[in-house]
Amino acid sequence: LGQWLNDRLNNGKPVRFRGEDGDLYADRAMYLQEFDAIRDKQKSHHNLSHKDWDDLRNGNKSQQFDGIFFQRKLKPVERGRCEFFNDEYRAHKDLPIAHEFRILQEVGNLQYYGDGHQKFELDEDQRDQVLQRLDTQKTLSFNAIRKLKKPDGGFLFPRDCLFNLETGARDKLNGNVTAIDMRKPEMVGDHWDQMSPDEQNDLLELLHDAEDDEQLLNDLKARFSLSQNQAESIVKFKLSSATTHLSRKLMTRCSKVMRQTGKRYDEAVLDVWDDDGVLLHHSHRPVDQLLEKLPYYGSLLRGSVIGGKPADFDAEKFPEQHYGKINNPTVHVALNQLRKLVNVLAHRFGSPTEIHVELVRDLKKTAKARDEISKQNREFAKANERRATLFREINDGGDPSGLDLKKMRLWEELGPDQLTRHCPFSGRVISAAMLFNGEAEIEHILPFSRTLDGGAGNLTVSIRQANRLKGNQTPHEAFAENQHADKGMVWSEIAERVKSLPRNKRQRFDADAMDRFNQDGGFIARQLTDNAYISRVTKRYLGHVCDANKIATVPGGLTAMMRGKWQLNGLLGDHNRKERNDHRHHIIDAFVVGLTDRGVLNRVSRNSARGADDRVHIELPDITPLRDQLSERLDTIIVSYKPDHGVNGKMFNETAYGLVADEKQDPDLPGYGLVTRKKIGSLSLKEIKAIRNLGWRTRVQAHVELASAAAGKKLEKKELAKILAEFGKENNIKTMRILVSNQTAISIPSAPWKAYAPDSFVCVDIWQVPKRNPGKWKTDEYEWHGAFWSYAQCKGKTPDKNNGLINGAPIHPAAKFISRLFKND
Repeated sequence: LGQWLNDRLNNGKPVRFRGEDGDLYADRAMYLQEFDAIRDKQKSHHNLSHKDWDDLRNGNKSQQFDGIFFQRKLKPVERGRCEFFNDEYRAHKDLPIAHEFRILQEVGNLQYYGDGHQKFELDEDQRDQVLQRLDTQKTLSFNAIRKLKKPDGGFLFPRDCLFNLETGARDKLNGNVTAIDMRKPEMVGDHWDQMSPDEQNDLLELLHDAEDDEQLLNDLKARFSLSQNQAESIVKFKLSSATTHLSRKLMTRCSKVMRQTGKRYDEAVLDVWDDDGVLLHHSHRPVDQLLEKLPYYGSLLRGSVIGGKPADFDAEKFPEQHYGKINNPTVHVALNQLRKLVNVLAHRFGSPTEIHVELVRDLKKTAKARDEISKQNREFAKANERRATLFREINDGGDPSGLDLKKMRLWEELGPDQLTRHCPFSGRVISAAMLFNGEAEIEHILPFSRTLDGGAGNLTVSIRQANRLKGNQTPHEAFAENQHADKGMVWSEIAERVKSLPRNKRQRFDADAMDRFNQDGGFIARQLTDNAYISRVTKRYLGHVCDANKIATVPGGLTAMMRGKWQLNGLLGDHNRKERNDHRHHIIDAFVVGLTDRGVLNRVSRNSARGADDRVHIELPDITPLRDQLSERLDTIIVSYKPDHGVNGKMFNETAYGLVADEKQDPDLPGYGLVTRKKIGSLSLKEIKAIRNLGWRTRVQAHVELASAAAGKKLEKKELAKILAEFGKENNIKTMRILVSNQTAISIPSAPWKAYAPDSFVCVDIWQVPKRNPGKWKTDEYEWHGAFWSYAQCKGKTPDKNNGLINGAPIHPAAKFISRLFKND
């Protein structure tokens, strides 16, 4: 990197990683490699010891020196709590007990079909053999299970049997991968099976909790009698960040019951005891007595919340801090609002005897639709196996993550083979190796910051440089005017390449793609996902104030169908379509949900299951009187919803200004006390008049005036940019320092020679101020002024209205506060 920059300097090029010749994004590996190269070259010329070089590179704890390449560790993501033992964290999926628990679950659920489609449970011999194989093999296909033999040589299962789990994409069972890897000679070896189950799980948890490799090596050798080579191999063991829904304690106790009795999980969990020796089915948050009102949801849904600190916070005064909360902010807000609503209704009408809840889910699918889904799942699973094999070939046998497989799937969409898989923007061929060495990356076609759309339909793979050039723009915005044609991003070629993409992705390259996205409801897909989770948690939550058997869950698809059949959509518009721009459509949904009893649900479920034409045929009762009442109520309803009044946001613009002393300011530009640098091709006519160097200002103005006279008109923006770019090229100038007048920019304490302007304002306080000056006020005559608050002034806290300023001056002493308005209010 140093040599490269030096070569650029000697050739008269700017020594910047980001320039006109293409941006270079040097990652940590490049810097580490360069440091090692410098070390090898220069160590003979210095008296630094080997340890000194290591300390310089990696740091020295005893000397409290972090080292050149020190990187502060990210705050660890807190694991959720166990559904049964709320004081225990969920276990990592790669713990041996997690694998054993999963295997016992699957084998407990495993059945096979014999002659006449008769279903059989596994007998003890069959169960033991399958369990033994899964403990020593990473996978066990159903074909391999059919080939298992008895001691006398006969087959353990009927040769033509079909297993109940052998459907959809599943053609095998997964074994205890962790135990199999740990049995390798270079890992724990034969000693693994001599360790107790607790020791095996302790070893894996030690790997997850370790923060220092050197300390981890010492702990492994001391606690588990491992050699240096074994400990070093184990330190490199690839861990999984995924967790189960249960704790190690629960799985250990439940697995013991399942292994001894052969029971399924749902049966075995009833025989598991808590720390007081009480069976869990008696102690696991019973709803034996319904509550009169809902408390904070965290006190009832302990297994779904994280972040609780019961020792530090009082449960009554600070319930969120005491119990924790669900990590999804949408769900958190929804459940808190639900509590308020239910408690108000219970106070007014008494405890609920029945509750209807709308669930966001599809009606029962036809057999043909289910078969199609199963077929797609099988094909998807096979494709992932093929991708994983290719990944291992490229990455020395390492296992791919879910993100790696996703990147490969998007890469395959670019063309039928590796030679035809081009970056949609640059046209460069993307090889498989480029997916994992940093040259290519996943790209959001429509920018995520503007759409919040992270779905597969908005993703592709592109060269990193092209992704950076595209930035926070749509493809059309970034490339349609051939802004980056000199870097190989030619719009006509881009348009030709995207023809091979799926239709839903190809449309996102259109000029109106962003407008169409907003018209279609924006990030509605994300909201639907959140709502589906809200629905599931809601039913569990409401089960504490109403008998769970009296909570009717109404599918969202059914609500939409009945709303249309009853002609309710027309109450808010001239058509029988849902009017989402009118928030009162939620009231119509609630009206439908309230009228949907279990009889209607059962009839619709039966009809939708056997409808040959994929349409629901059902007769609904006449609700004309109720519909008329609803119509009258809709005219009197005022909609209230939770506004966004957050005070956290981007504090300052990215542009840094230099401060110009008063005695050095340009007399022709009074008030222009700031200076900044801009690319010459991006200057406006006003900015040209503010070029700080008077000589260059005169030359540029003369050049532009001459070009304008030759054209016989005032130059358009694109024409001006072209003229200025040519001028810069002729004079070897890329940027100009220009003077700026910005009253909002303020200097910062850490660098008092710099100033930054606030990015935007959070809110404005409206004040009623008497006219005229004190002592000469006019009776009952007022004017209104706004005191604006920026994000920088708020600093994450709600501002005190009495400390505001109006046009830089204190608020009038006789002013009256009227209102505070936030964005979009």
